[in-house]
Amino acid sequence: MSAAAALRRSWERYWFVPAPLVDLAVCRIAVTGFHLFVMLAPYALLKYPVYGMLDHYAALPDTQWGPEPLAMRALLAPLGGARPDLALTQRVLWLTIAAGGLALVGWRTRTACALFALGNVFLSAYSYSFGEHHHTEAITVMFLLALPFAPCGAALSVDAALARRRAGAGAAGAVGPAAPGGPGALSDQARWPLLFVQWMFALCYLSAAVCKLAASGLAWLNGYTLQYYMLQDGLRWETGIGPWMAGQHGLSVALSWFSILVEGAFCLVLVRPRAAAVLVPAAIALHLGVYATMRAPFLMYLPLYAVFVPWSRLAERKAGRAPFRCYHPPP
Repeated sequence: MSAAAALRRSWERYWFVPAPLVDLAVCRIAVTGFHLFVMLAPYALLKYPVYGMLDHYAALPDTQWGPEPLAMRALLAPLGGARPDLALTQRVLWLTIAAGGLALVGWRTRTACALFALGNVFLSAYSYSFGEHHHTEAITVMFLLALPFAPCGAALSVDAALARRRAGAGAAGAVGPAAPGGPGALSDQARWPLLFVQWMFALCYLSAAVCKLAASGLAWLNGYTLQYYMLQDGLRWETGIGPWMAGQHGLSVALSWFSILVEGAFCLVLVRPRAAAVLVPAAIALHLGVYATMRAPFLMYLPLYAVFVPWSRLAERKAGRAPFRCYHPPP
């Protein structure tokens, strides 16, 4: 076997071996469901700086409008590049929510996920066109854009139920491994979107750790930088706990080290998948703490951690059919 053939085989064995459709379906439901919650929640509840601020953005003068993101310019091209008015952005918002609802229940799932992703790209790029860029939606949108290229509606969906009915399995009342979308159904396209998000998490966290240390070296770990941001954002968003924690220097030092260790070590999940059992809860705790103290809108990441959970194996363990094993790609 040539080196190129061996490399291709390894690539395919990593990304495209048969995997349970249920795992992908659970992640689709978790991510779209939580994203819909964020889109529909009142701004006063989450203070998320996109969906609840369309009125605010519409009231800003044209001098502050600058469609810098490439996505915004591309999406506005059919409109001649003109600035969207409030009526248009609100229509896009509600059409995006409708597409998200269809993606959640799994009807015309691939199309719905594609429209849900594109709608969120438009709304995020629109908000970024007023000068302040963030990255809180990036991994979510990349996952949503990946779903239409995978069998995202082949399990736990209306599409799967209709497929079973057409195949005659629904009429017989049996949903076995051979039935479309059954609990044992596999696909060689079901794993790569989950691994893709795992890679995005690992690279983002590693980048965050490197940027912190490159900007200030080990001085970042002395606690003062974290105290500054907890005080600044805690006062801005009136969190209460942020300013209090900013006054606890020893705790700030410990949390500074904790954040660097979690971000720097998270890439271990790619080579030692069992490390996810420790690093994923640590990362979730990190995000919850950042939101509680500074209202940094990274809650969107939380449902994405579902990609690290072997949902089908958990179901087997609960049913007593198989021992629990941590999720990991095949060798």
